[in-house]
Amino acid sequence: FFFFFLNFFIVASFIIFFTMFFGYAVLAIHKQKQMMWGYLATALVTLVGYIVFIPRFGVWGAAWMTVFSEIVVMLWTFFMVYKTINFWPKWLVVGKSLFASVVMFVVLYLVRDLHVLWLLLIAGVVYFGAKGLYGIGRDRSSIPYLRILKRKKPLARGAQGLCSSGRDGLLF
Repeated sequence: FFFFFLNFFIVASFIIFFTMFFGYAVLAIHKQKQMMWGYLATALVTLVGYIVFIPRFGVWGAAWMTVFSEIVVMLWTFFMVYKTINFWPKWLVVGKSLFASVVMFVVLYLVRDLHVLWLLLIAGVVYFGAKGLYGIGRDRSSIPYLRILKRKKPLARGAQGLCSSGRDGLLF
């Protein structure tokens, strides 16, 4: 039972991972105030969902509402970034990194009884080895998941440190 329950939160964590990419981009393009309305709307809808679904479905209602709220926030941040700078993810780069992650998972699963420090070392070697095998990271254009080009406004104060080069592009 507990294993299946945690799967919902693993999905939510996966979604939060992508939301963070777009969240930093929202900060860089100065759209925090518009995002506030998305967060508020999501919070209100989720609160109503918790009130409706928790009494009826218990823990499963709460889990589904958590996943729902994370999906809504991810879509809202993506929409805000897309609308402002016309960004679209490079799915080939994401797919190659996902492949490297799957290879790492399989290897770690096979040696799961080792000490955690060995597992961390093996994970790093296998992941970066798989990335190197398929040419991920060989040139600068394949490294970033997010590239913001043609900025109309200067970077937000403190965001200048996110630039990896002096060019006009912001690389994450």
